Amino acid sequence: MTTNVNQNQVLGSRGPGSLELETWRARLNASGIPAFAQTVREVASVATDRGSSAADLSDVVCRDAAMAARLIHIANSSMFNVQRQAIDTISTAIVRIGFDAVRDLALSISVIDEMLSGKAHVRLGATMAHAFHAAAQAKALAELQEEKGDEVFVAALLRDVGTMAFWSRCEEEGETLAQRLKVAAHERDAEIEVLGFSLDALSNELARDWDLGELSVRCHDESARDRPAVSCIHSGHAIATAIELGGWDSPDAQGLIHDLSVSHRVDRGELETILRENFEAARALTEKFGIAPEALTQSKESIEQMEVMKSNGTEVAAVPWESLQLRQLGTLDAIAQGLENEETRDELMSTLVSGLLDGLSAERCYFMLLNAERTRLIVKYASGSEAEALNGFARSVAEEDVFDQALGSKKVLVAAPTENSPWHGGGETLLAGIHIGGKAIGVLYVELSHPVEERQRGTFRQFSQQISLILTQAR
Repeated sequence: MTTNVNQNQVLGSRGPGSLELETWRARLNASGIPAFAQTVREVASVATDRGSSAADLSDVVCRDAAMAARLIHIANSSMFNVQRQAIDTISTAIVRIGFDAVRDLALSISVIDEMLSGKAHVRLGATMAHAFHAAAQAKALAELQEEKGDEVFVAALLRDVGTMAFWSRCEEEGETLAQRLKVAAHERDAEIEVLGFSLDALSNELARDWDLGELSVRCHDESARDRPAVSCIHSGHAIATAIELGGWDSPDAQGLIHDLSVSHRVDRGELETILRENFEAARALTEKFGIAPEALTQSKESIEQMEVMKSNGTEVAAVPWESLQLRQLGTLDAIAQGLENEETRDELMSTLVSGLLDGLSAERCYFMLLNAERTRLIVKYASGSEAEALNGFARSVAEEDVFDQALGSKKVLVAAPTENSPWHGGGETLLAGIHIGGKAIGVLYVELSHPVEERQRGTFRQFSQQISLILTQAR
């Protein structure tokens, strides 16, 4: 877990361990982190063009389905959506949180997703969970001082980018450092002993190499610590660390809450309420990124226990929804890549229905296309129970039945399964009418063996929005 660093190394300095630091810096830059995809470059270009509109930026982001899904999750979090008004499109998110925020979040998402891909050390999850928590707290503290909360959120999220990058790509050095951290009094001392440099120094270098923004660089400049925005970032990390390691009632946490209430001139009880709400928001957000939310409350001992289990070859059980979300994002990313590679409509739709079935752990999923006479719905793509028999199956569009309602609505509907379903009576279905040019052309249908959860409804909505893109852009 990241600690509140008492940093001796200032911006641009070079001292003992600089050779090892440069070696790791070059190694990470060569590894493809961050994978600055075309989408990120286009987002930055559009966002800085004064002549661009929300529609222009929305069009760019929507080409990357996984990134679009992440941005919508963040925009809907209580940290950004204070009024709790549902945001279900990128254009709405841009209007609510602004061009600059979307640009910076797109960059952050690209960096974090790349680090989470591949074989990472078990400590990466805890480090990233802490980063989300610290960012949430820093944003709130900044807004209390009328600083730019969105900018502070991104800088706080990426403050320890060197630590995250190390644990995402470390091999033998990671195991050696993990062992040393078990007995070290201070993490920074252990890092210098094992690596020859501190991970904070690595963060400083990568923030500049990867152009993560002026504020991200200033976080590592000792002379800038008194600047309000930088101070909020460090305070966010400090209070997050105290809460995670000692709990809300620990002397460290309570002492910091008192000090922050005084420095920010806010009632202590009111501040603690804000901090607790941010903690819960961070838990939800880490889960959206496929990180077990329990990582926010993991003690040093529990992290070490997970390391031992992993080294012994024991599988560490994943949170069920975390695993499902990784599958969902994998499917959305496959669809985005498929569109870029000009895969056929049939290939992309088959990927979508099978991915949605797997990502929701559903029983069956299919897409039905409305015939030319608009009297019948015909199953074109199906996955799950009796999928082969469903292909080509047609049903009449009866007035006021649930399929007719779905065709006439732009909202996700929840209904009971059909009478012949083995899980009828205990499960529910999700339906969405698919529209192109304002005209209904079909229905996406998913059948579950259990009641629908709100997060499943959100995932279903994201997948349904991809169908119009596939049908209009694929061959």
